[in-house]
Amino acid sequence: MSGEGGPGAVYAAGLPASLELPAGGEVRLPLLSAAGAGYVWQAGFVSGDPAAAEMRIEVGPPPRQTDPPTNQPSPVTLVVRAAHAGTACWRLALIRPWQPGSPLVDRRLEITVR
Repeated sequence: MSGEGGPGAVYAAGLPASLELPAGGEVRLPLLSAAGAGYVWQAGFVSGDPAAAEMRIEVGPPPRQTDPPTNQPSPVTLVVRAAHAGTACWRLALIRPWQPGSPLVDRRLEITVR
């Protein structure tokens, strides 16, 4: 998986390889934005029980304008919500939409719901 070392390492830092949550639980993890370079975060189901846990990316409102202007990105958050007991593996990737085969970060996240 990319993002372990090299240029994507800073964006993957702090991302767990696995999470264990109670049914009904939710975890919100901040993600670093690379939107200025054309990258977007994407989440996709890989294997297991797709109904056990949901994973999505939320993009917050843009930062307030300042004087002088800054180039701060909108906040990006990974949201994992546990539905019922089971396991699910999800892919989290930081890609340029026009280069889907060359992600800056490509990680798997194993979610166990108890």
